[in-house]
Amino acid sequence: MTKLDTPRRTTNGKSFILTYSWRVFVVPPLYAMAIERYIFYPSGGMRALSEEELSHIRSDQNPSPRISIVGIGGAGNKLLGNVIGNGGIGPEQCVAVNTDKGQLSRSLASNKVLLGEDIVDGKGVFGSVSVGRRALQLSAHRVTSFVGASDITIILVGFGGGTGTAAAPLVAQWARTQVKPVVAVVALPFTHERERRFIALRGLKKMADACDCTVVVDNAMSLDGSEGVNGRLADLTAVAAVRSLTEALSSLESNITKNILRILMLGPLSGVYTHHIRPEESLSTAILETVRTPSSNLSLSRAQGAVLLYTGPVPIGASQAARAYDTLSSLTGRTLSFVYASTVKASAPTLCLLLTGYDYESSLGSFVELLTDLYDVEYEQPTGNLEAPLPLQLYQLERP
Repeated sequence: MTKLDTPRRTTNGKSFILTYSWRVFVVPPLYAMAIERYIFYPSGGMRALSEEELSHIRSDQNPSPRISIVGIGGAGNKLLGNVIGNGGIGPEQCVAVNTDKGQLSRSLASNKVLLGEDIVDGKGVFGSVSVGRRALQLSAHRVTSFVGASDITIILVGFGGGTGTAAAPLVAQWARTQVKPVVAVVALPFTHERERRFIALRGLKKMADACDCTVVVDNAMSLDGSEGVNGRLADLTAVAAVRSLTEALSSLESNITKNILRILMLGPLSGVYTHHIRPEESLSTAILETVRTPSSNLSLSRAQGAVLLYTGPVPIGASQAARAYDTLSSLTGRTLSFVYASTVKASAPTLCLLLTGYDYESSLGSFVELLTDLYDVEYEQPTGNLEAPLPLQLYQLERP
Protein backbone atom coordinates (compact mmCIF):
# COMPACT_ATOMS: atom_id res chain seq x y z
CA MET A 1 0.00 0.00 0.00
CA THR A 2 1.44 3.37 -0.98
CA LYS A 3 1.16 6.43 1.19
CA LEU A 4 -1.60 7.73 -1.13
CA ASP A 5 -3.72 4.70 -0.24
CA THR A 6 -3.65 5.57 3.46
CA PRO A 7 -6.82 7.09 4.97
CA ARG A 8 -6.22 10.33 6.85
CA ARG A 9 -7.84 10.57 10.28
CA THR A 10 -8.67 13.84 12.01
CA THR A 11 -11.10 14.76 14.76
CA ASN A 12 -13.74 17.43 15.30
CA GLY A 13 -13.71 16.93 19.08
CA LYS A 14 -16.59 14.45 19.11
CA SER A 15 -16.08 12.07 16.18
CA PHE A 16 -13.22 10.84 14.03
CA ILE A 17 -13.22 11.97 10.41
CA LEU A 18 -11.57 9.59 7.93
CA THR A 19 -10.78 10.93 4.48
CA TYR A 20 -9.87 8.70 1.55
CA SER A 21 -9.71 10.13 -1.94
CA TRP A 22 -13.05 11.98 -2.37
CA ARG A 23 -14.86 9.95 0.30
CA VAL A 24 -15.32 11.24 3.86
CA PHE A 25 -16.41 9.03 6.76
CA VAL A 26 -17.53 10.49 10.10
CA VAL A 27 -17.03 7.82 12.75
CA PRO A 28 -18.35 7.97 16.35
CA PRO A 29 -15.60 7.47 18.98
CA LEU A 30 -17.11 4.13 20.03
CA TYR A 31 -16.19 2.65 16.65
CA ALA A 32 -12.97 4.57 16.10
CA MET A 33 -10.59 1.78 17.11
CA ALA A 34 -12.41 -0.74 14.91
CA ILE A 35 -12.69 1.53 11.88
CA GLU A 36 -9.00 2.42 12.17
CA ARG A 37 -8.12 -1.12 11.11
CA TYR A 38 -9.78 -0.94 7.69
CA ILE A 39 -9.20 0.89 4.45
CA PHE A 40 -12.10 1.95 2.24
CA TYR A 41 -11.97 2.04 -1.56
CA PRO A 42 -13.92 4.42 -3.83
CA SER A 43 -15.78 1.41 -5.24
CA GLY A 44 -17.23 0.78 -1.78
CA GLY A 45 -15.05 -2.22 -0.87
CA MET A 46 -12.79 -2.45 2.15
CA ARG A 47 -10.00 -4.58 3.56
CA ALA A 48 -8.20 -4.96 6.88
CA LEU A 49 -4.93 -3.11 7.34
CA SER A 50 -1.81 -5.09 8.19
CA GLU A 51 0.10 -4.38 11.41
CA GLU A 52 2.86 -2.77 9.34
CA GLU A 53 0.35 -0.43 7.68
CA LEU A 54 -1.24 0.40 11.05
CA SER A 55 2.19 1.20 12.47
CA HIS A 56 2.87 3.48 9.51
CA ILE A 57 -0.40 5.37 10.02
CA ARG A 58 0.15 5.76 13.75
CA SER A 59 3.70 7.02 13.25
CA ASP A 60 2.34 9.66 10.86
CA GLN A 61 -0.24 10.70 13.44
CA ASN A 62 2.28 10.76 16.32
CA PRO A 63 5.70 11.43 14.78
CA SER A 64 8.73 10.79 16.97
CA PRO A 65 10.46 13.92 18.25
CA ARG A 66 13.66 14.88 16.46
CA ILE A 67 16.57 14.65 18.89
CA SER A 68 19.98 16.22 18.32
CA ILE A 69 22.93 15.07 20.43
CA VAL A 70 25.64 17.72 20.57
CA GLY A 71 29.14 16.92 21.87
CA ILE A 72 31.08 20.09 22.71
CA GLY A 73 34.84 20.32 23.33
CA GLY A 74 37.44 17.57 23.58
CA ALA A 75 35.72 15.55 26.32
CA GLY A 76 32.31 16.11 24.72
CA ASN A 77 33.59 14.84 21.36
CA LYS A 78 35.06 11.77 23.06
CA LEU A 79 31.79 11.01 24.84
CA LEU A 80 29.87 11.56 21.62
CA GLY A 81 32.10 9.03 19.87
CA ASN A 82 31.33 6.50 22.61
CA VAL A 83 27.60 7.19 22.23
CA ILE A 84 27.84 6.43 18.51
CA GLY A 85 30.24 3.49 18.79
CA ASN A 86 28.96 1.79 21.94
CA GLY A 87 25.58 3.40 22.53
CA GLY A 88 23.96 2.44 19.25
CA ILE A 89 22.98 6.02 18.36
CA GLY A 90 23.06 6.95 14.67
CA PRO A 91 25.82 9.43 13.69
CA GLU A 92 23.35 11.41 11.57
CA GLN A 93 21.63 12.85 14.66
CA CYS A 94 24.94 13.78 16.32
CA VAL A 95 26.81 17.09 16.10
CA ALA A 96 30.47 17.43 17.14
CA VAL A 97 31.59 20.95 18.10
CA ASN A 98 35.21 21.88 18.82
CA THR A 99 37.94 24.48 18.39
CA ASP A 100 40.53 21.73 17.81
CA LYS A 101 40.51 20.64 14.17
CA GLY A 102 42.44 17.44 14.87
CA GLN A 103 40.01 16.22 17.52
CA LEU A 104 37.07 17.17 15.34
CA SER A 105 38.39 15.23 12.35
CA ARG A 106 38.43 12.03 14.42
CA SER A 107 34.80 12.37 15.48
CA LEU A 108 32.32 9.75 14.26
CA ALA A 109 29.49 12.30 14.09
CA SER A 110 28.04 13.06 10.66
CA ASN A 111 27.79 16.77 11.50
CA LYS A 112 30.86 18.74 12.59
CA VAL A 113 31.34 22.39 13.51
CA LEU A 114 34.79 23.99 13.88
CA LEU A 115 34.57 27.05 16.11
CA GLY A 116 36.72 30.16 15.91
CA GLU A 117 38.97 29.08 13.06
CA ASP A 118 39.90 32.71 12.41
CA ILE A 119 41.18 33.28 15.95
CA VAL A 120 42.65 29.91 17.02
CA ASP A 121 43.46 28.42 13.59
CA GLY A 122 41.93 25.06 14.51
CA LYS A 123 44.43 24.46 17.32
CA GLY A 124 42.07 24.71 20.31
CA VAL A 125 41.83 27.33 23.04
CA PHE A 126 44.31 25.70 25.47
CA GLY A 127 41.92 25.85 28.40
CA SER A 128 40.97 29.52 28.04
CA VAL A 129 37.29 30.00 28.81
CA SER A 130 37.22 33.55 27.43
CA VAL A 131 38.74 32.48 24.09
CA GLY A 132 36.33 29.54 23.91
CA ARG A 133 33.39 31.86 24.45
CA ARG A 134 34.60 34.24 21.75
CA ALA A 135 35.15 31.35 19.33
CA LEU A 136 31.53 30.27 19.75
CA GLN A 137 30.20 33.80 19.37
CA LEU A 138 31.93 34.09 16.01
CA SER A 139 30.58 30.73 14.78
CA ALA A 140 27.28 30.43 16.65
CA HIS A 141 25.18 30.35 13.48
CA ARG A 142 26.88 27.13 12.39
CA VAL A 143 25.84 25.35 15.59
CA THR A 144 22.33 26.75 15.81
CA SER A 145 21.52 25.59 12.28
CA PHE A 146 21.66 21.99 13.56
CA VAL A 147 20.03 22.57 16.94
CA GLY A 148 17.22 24.68 15.50
CA ALA A 149 15.83 21.77 13.48
CA SER A 150 15.42 19.56 16.58
CA ASP A 151 12.53 19.08 18.97
CA ILE A 152 14.84 18.06 21.85
CA THR A 153 18.55 18.81 22.32
CA ILE A 154 20.88 16.65 24.41
CA ILE A 155 24.28 18.21 25.11
CA LEU A 156 27.34 16.13 26.04
CA VAL A 157 30.25 18.04 27.55
CA GLY A 158 33.18 17.75 29.93
CA PHE A 159 33.83 20.80 32.09
CA GLY A 160 37.16 22.18 33.25
CA GLY A 161 38.69 23.11 29.90
CA GLY A 162 38.05 26.07 27.63
CA THR A 163 35.81 25.09 24.72
CA GLY A 164 33.25 22.95 26.55
CA THR A 165 33.00 25.12 29.66
CA ALA A 166 32.49 28.30 27.63
CA ALA A 167 30.46 27.11 24.65
CA ALA A 168 28.06 24.56 26.16
CA PRO A 169 26.02 26.99 28.32
CA LEU A 170 25.68 29.37 25.38
CA VAL A 171 24.48 26.61 23.03
CA ALA A 172 22.03 25.41 25.69
CA GLN A 173 20.74 28.91 26.29
CA TRP A 174 20.11 29.48 22.59
CA ALA A 175 18.32 26.13 22.16
CA ARG A 176 16.15 26.79 25.20
CA THR A 177 15.05 30.19 23.90
CA GLN A 178 13.41 28.29 21.03
CA VAL A 179 11.01 26.83 23.63
CA LYS A 180 12.48 23.38 23.11
CA PRO A 181 13.66 21.06 25.90
CA VAL A 182 17.42 21.02 26.55
CA VAL A 183 19.03 18.25 28.61
CA ALA A 184 22.77 18.20 29.29
CA VAL A 185 25.03 15.41 30.50
CA VAL A 186 28.07 17.04 32.11
CA ALA A 187 31.27 15.26 33.19
CA LEU A 188 33.29 16.85 36.02
CA PRO A 189 37.08 16.45 36.48
CA PHE A 190 38.84 14.38 39.13
CA THR A 191 39.27 15.79 42.63
CA HIS A 192 43.04 16.21 42.29
CA GLU A 193 42.55 18.42 39.21
CA ARG A 194 41.81 21.29 41.57
CA GLU A 195 41.95 24.24 39.16
CA ARG A 196 40.00 22.43 36.44
CA ARG A 197 37.46 21.32 39.03
CA PHE A 198 36.85 24.86 40.27
CA ILE A 199 36.39 26.03 36.68
CA ALA A 200 34.07 23.08 36.04
CA LEU A 201 31.86 23.80 39.06
CA ARG A 202 31.61 27.43 38.00
CA GLY A 203 30.63 26.28 34.51
CA LEU A 204 28.12 23.85 35.99
CA LYS A 205 26.30 26.77 37.61
CA LYS A 206 25.95 28.46 34.22
CA MET A 207 24.85 25.18 32.64
CA ALA A 208 22.23 24.61 35.34
CA ASP A 209 20.83 28.07 34.62
CA ALA A 210 20.82 27.51 30.84
CA CYS A 211 19.31 23.99 30.63
CA ASP A 212 16.02 22.44 31.60
CA CYS A 213 17.97 19.61 33.24
CA THR A 214 21.70 18.99 33.75
CA VAL A 215 22.72 15.41 34.55
CA VAL A 216 25.95 15.35 36.57
CA VAL A 217 28.57 12.63 36.02
CA ASP A 218 31.52 13.15 38.37
CA ASN A 219 34.83 11.43 37.63
CA ALA A 220 35.65 11.68 41.34
CA MET A 221 32.76 9.41 42.30
CA SER A 222 33.79 5.77 42.14
CA LEU A 223 34.47 2.86 44.45
CA ASP A 224 37.81 2.33 42.71
CA GLY A 225 40.84 4.54 43.34
CA SER A 226 42.32 4.12 39.86
CA GLU A 227 42.00 7.15 37.60
CA GLY A 228 41.80 4.96 34.49
CA VAL A 229 38.99 2.87 35.93
CA ASN A 230 37.18 5.94 37.29
CA GLY A 231 37.31 7.70 33.93
CA ARG A 232 36.04 4.64 32.11
CA LEU A 233 33.14 4.21 34.54
CA ALA A 234 32.17 7.87 34.18
CA ASP A 235 32.25 7.56 30.39
CA LEU A 236 30.11 4.41 30.47
CA THR A 237 27.60 6.11 32.78
CA ALA A 238 27.33 9.17 30.53
CA VAL A 239 26.90 7.00 27.43
CA ALA A 240 24.22 4.87 29.12
CA ALA A 241 22.33 7.98 30.20
CA VAL A 242 22.32 9.48 26.70
CA ARG A 243 21.39 6.18 25.04
CA SER A 244 18.54 5.48 27.46
CA LEU A 245 17.13 9.00 27.20
CA THR A 246 17.38 9.07 23.41
CA GLU A 247 15.74 5.66 22.96
CA ALA A 248 12.96 6.45 25.42
CA LEU A 249 12.15 9.94 24.16
CA SER A 250 12.16 8.91 20.50
CA SER A 251 10.16 5.68 20.73
CA LEU A 252 7.46 6.24 23.36
CA GLU A 253 3.98 7.69 23.22
CA SER A 254 3.92 11.47 23.43
CA ASN A 255 2.23 11.55 26.85
CA ILE A 256 5.00 9.40 28.38
CA THR A 257 7.65 11.56 26.70
CA LYS A 258 6.01 14.66 28.20
CA ASN A 259 5.97 13.05 31.64
CA ILE A 260 9.66 12.16 31.39
CA LEU A 261 10.54 15.73 30.43
CA ARG A 262 8.28 17.15 33.13
CA ILE A 263 10.02 15.16 35.86
CA LEU A 264 13.47 15.94 34.47
CA MET A 265 12.56 19.63 34.73
CA LEU A 266 11.67 19.52 38.44
CA GLY A 267 15.07 21.05 39.20
CA PRO A 268 18.20 22.17 37.34
CA LEU A 269 20.38 19.19 38.38
CA SER A 270 19.94 15.41 38.22
CA GLY A 271 21.96 12.39 39.24
CA VAL A 272 22.16 9.22 37.15
CA TYR A 273 22.60 5.57 38.12
CA THR A 274 23.08 2.70 35.66
CA HIS A 275 23.10 -1.05 36.13
CA HIS A 276 23.20 -4.28 34.11
CA ILE A 277 20.44 -6.45 35.56
CA ARG A 278 21.45 -10.03 36.30
CA PRO A 279 19.02 -12.85 35.40
CA GLU A 280 18.21 -13.62 39.04
CA GLU A 281 17.67 -9.96 40.02
CA SER A 282 14.30 -8.37 40.52
CA LEU A 283 13.81 -4.76 39.47
CA SER A 284 13.74 -3.60 43.10
CA THR A 285 16.98 -5.44 43.85
CA ALA A 286 18.57 -3.89 40.76
CA ILE A 287 17.62 -0.43 42.04
CA LEU A 288 19.24 -1.16 45.41
CA GLU A 289 22.38 -2.28 43.60
CA THR A 290 22.57 0.67 41.24
CA VAL A 291 22.38 3.33 43.98
CA ARG A 292 25.52 1.80 45.50
CA THR A 293 27.56 3.36 42.70
CA PRO A 294 26.44 7.00 42.38
CA SER A 295 27.72 9.17 39.55
CA SER A 296 27.70 12.32 41.71
CA ASN A 297 27.48 13.41 45.34
CA LEU A 298 23.86 14.53 45.00
CA SER A 299 22.08 13.21 48.08
CA LEU A 300 19.26 10.69 47.66
CA SER A 301 17.23 12.51 50.30
CA ARG A 302 17.11 15.73 48.25
CA ALA A 303 15.61 14.14 45.13
CA GLN A 304 12.17 15.36 44.06
CA GLY A 305 11.50 12.94 41.19
CA ALA A 306 12.64 9.72 39.54
CA VAL A 307 12.75 8.60 35.90
CA LEU A 308 13.20 4.84 35.54
CA LEU A 309 14.30 3.77 32.05
CA TYR A 310 14.46 0.03 31.39
CA THR A 311 15.83 -1.66 28.29
CA GLY A 312 15.39 -5.37 27.68
CA PRO A 313 13.49 -8.12 25.85
CA VAL A 314 10.38 -7.90 28.07
CA PRO A 315 8.82 -4.59 29.20
CA ILE A 316 8.28 -3.68 32.85
CA GLY A 317 4.85 -4.57 34.23
CA ALA A 318 2.72 -2.24 36.35
CA SER A 319 3.25 -4.33 39.50
CA GLN A 320 7.04 -4.25 39.00
CA ALA A 321 6.91 -0.50 38.55
CA ALA A 322 4.85 -0.12 41.75
CA ARG A 323 7.42 -2.12 43.74
CA ALA A 324 10.22 -0.08 42.16
CA TYR A 325 8.52 3.12 43.28
CA ASP A 326 8.15 1.79 46.84
CA THR A 327 11.88 1.00 46.86
CA LEU A 328 12.80 4.48 45.63
CA SER A 329 10.45 6.13 48.10
CA SER A 330 12.07 4.19 50.96
CA LEU A 331 15.59 5.08 49.78
CA THR A 332 14.84 8.79 49.51
CA GLY A 333 12.52 8.99 52.49
CA ARG A 334 9.92 11.00 50.61
CA THR A 335 7.12 10.91 48.06
CA LEU A 336 8.53 11.28 44.55
CA SER A 337 7.16 12.29 41.18
CA PHE A 338 7.72 9.08 39.22
CA VAL A 339 7.61 7.82 35.66
CA TYR A 340 8.89 4.60 34.14
CA ALA A 341 9.39 3.52 30.55
CA SER A 342 10.49 0.36 28.78
CA THR A 343 12.43 0.09 25.53
CA VAL A 344 12.04 -3.43 24.14
CA LYS A 345 15.28 -4.73 22.61
CA ALA A 346 16.75 -8.18 22.16
CA SER A 347 19.59 -7.43 24.57
CA ALA A 348 20.61 -8.03 28.16
CA PRO A 349 18.35 -5.97 30.45
CA THR A 350 19.75 -2.67 31.70
CA LEU A 351 18.50 0.01 34.04
CA CYS A 352 19.04 3.76 33.91
CA LEU A 353 17.71 5.70 36.90
CA LEU A 354 17.62 9.49 36.91
CA LEU A 355 16.92 11.21 40.23
CA THR A 356 15.79 14.75 39.57
CA GLY A 357 14.79 18.02 41.21
CA TYR A 358 18.10 19.10 42.75
CA ASP A 359 18.94 22.78 42.98
CA TYR A 360 22.52 23.96 42.54
CA GLU A 361 23.08 25.85 45.79
CA SER A 362 21.79 23.31 48.31
CA SER A 363 23.26 20.37 46.38
CA LEU A 364 26.82 21.61 45.95
CA GLY A 365 27.29 23.34 49.27
CA SER A 366 28.13 26.70 50.81
CA PHE A 367 31.17 27.42 48.68
CA VAL A 368 29.07 28.33 45.60
CA GLU A 369 29.46 32.04 46.29
CA LEU A 370 33.23 31.64 46.61
CA LEU A 371 33.37 29.93 43.22
CA THR A 372 31.27 32.68 41.71
CA ASP A 373 33.63 35.37 42.98
CA LEU A 374 36.79 33.53 41.97
CA TYR A 375 35.70 32.84 38.43
CA ASP A 376 33.72 35.95 37.62
CA VAL A 377 37.12 37.30 36.56
CA GLU A 378 37.33 34.51 33.98
CA TYR A 379 33.88 35.40 32.69
CA GLU A 380 34.70 39.14 32.72
CA GLN A 381 32.02 40.01 35.28
CA PRO A 382 32.25 42.17 38.42
CA THR A 383 33.52 40.27 41.44
CA GLY A 384 32.08 40.23 44.93
CA ASN A 385 33.82 40.50 48.29
CA LEU A 386 36.56 37.85 48.29
CA GLU A 387 37.35 38.47 51.97
CA ALA A 388 33.98 37.25 53.28
CA PRO A 389 34.43 34.48 55.89
CA LEU A 390 33.58 30.94 54.79
CA PRO A 391 31.62 28.47 56.94
CA LEU A 392 33.82 25.61 55.63
CA GLN A 393 37.34 24.45 56.28
CA LEU A 394 39.54 24.29 53.19
CA TYR A 395 39.64 20.51 53.17
CA GLN A 396 35.84 20.49 52.91
CA LEU A 397 35.72 22.47 49.69
CA GLU A 398 36.14 19.50 47.38
CA ARG A 399 33.25 17.47 48.75
CA PRO A 400 30.63 19.25 50.83
